[in-house]
Amino acid sequence: MPIFACFSQQESEEGGRLKVKVGLGQLLVEGGEPERNLERAEKMAGEAAAKGCQILLLPECLDLGWCHPTAKVESLPIPGPYSDRICALALKHKMYICAGLTERDGERVYNTAIFVDPEGKILVKYRKINELTVVHDIYSIGMTLGVVETPFGIIGINICADNYGDSLEIGHVLGRMGAQLILSPSAWTVDFGAIEVGNPYGEKWLKPAHTLAALYDMVICSATSVGTIVGGAYEGKKMVGCSLAVGKDGLIVQGRYQAKPDAPKAQLTPDGATNNPQFAAIDPATKQPVENGARQVWISETALTNALNMSYMASQLALFGVVVGIALLLTGLGFGILAVGGALRNPETALTFLHRSDTRADSKAPAVPVA
Repeated sequence: MPIFACFSQQESEEGGRLKVKVGLGQLLVEGGEPERNLERAEKMAGEAAAKGCQILLLPECLDLGWCHPTAKVESLPIPGPYSDRICALALKHKMYICAGLTERDGERVYNTAIFVDPEGKILVKYRKINELTVVHDIYSIGMTLGVVETPFGIIGINICADNYGDSLEIGHVLGRMGAQLILSPSAWTVDFGAIEVGNPYGEKWLKPAHTLAALYDMVICSATSVGTIVGGAYEGKKMVGCSLAVGKDGLIVQGRYQAKPDAPKAQLTPDGATNNPQFAAIDPATKQPVENGARQVWISETALTNALNMSYMASQLALFGVVVGIALLLTGLGFGILAVGGALRNPETALTFLHRSDTRADSKAPAVPVA
């Protein structure tokens, strides 16, 4: 389900700020399941259009899932069938869409993002540069950066780890190219045991984004997938949402609580929520602060994902137990057959232990004197 951010972006001719509404599409992405993933993206595009979004940002590698081994054999060219479906969505809903896909180019595979205009045309195709070493056996490294002019200002594209604190050069280059808005399809991960409350990522993504946003007076939007990674180097890790939009003054969306109507402006996040429970709206039934629904969307979706994954794992373990049991039974039968076969072929050998027992018994008899 998308989180929606509305913020000022480009200076208008009248000296004010134009506004753009961006949908941050936190999408459940299943590794190696492109059809199901693309169907969810299509549904999300419809939701975003109904909310009046002018731009929809979708996660990284939303077709096959980030780092999933199927990328080596099932990735498709861009343009190609998967990117054509994203282009069709942009055309259908008359909005810009930025989406992460897995791209095949000859013998190489790339972690790619496309930015599509409302006419269904790909304006930017970007290949991820700061790809993690553990997935270099899957993805090749991109070699170019680019920006594009739109009615909402100049937009640049990067992907996930391109925004690491130790790779901010990528963002700096986009800023110096004039980017006023950076769209970043992502697949943020945490350990499986991470507790799904608050913000498990801390400042890992917020701090670098704010550094760039403050320096270049830009906005950086990141939309991450949710779900558990199955297969590949990061198998078992989770993606738990917390997509964000960051401007020069900090977070634009991600306030933790719904704010009271009279909450001081200084206590509000740019989306009108608050991180201070003292100024949060109180649920009359529970007497607890009311969570900001936009920020907490990922909890229910991730909980469902984990439940499905655990259910699947339980069924597979049960099946594994049955298979192992049958294998052990067959092994026992096999040894029994071998033993019987050996006995039938050589009865004397089979009864040797009896003869040895009699010999040992005789050796214990008292000696008889010989005259």
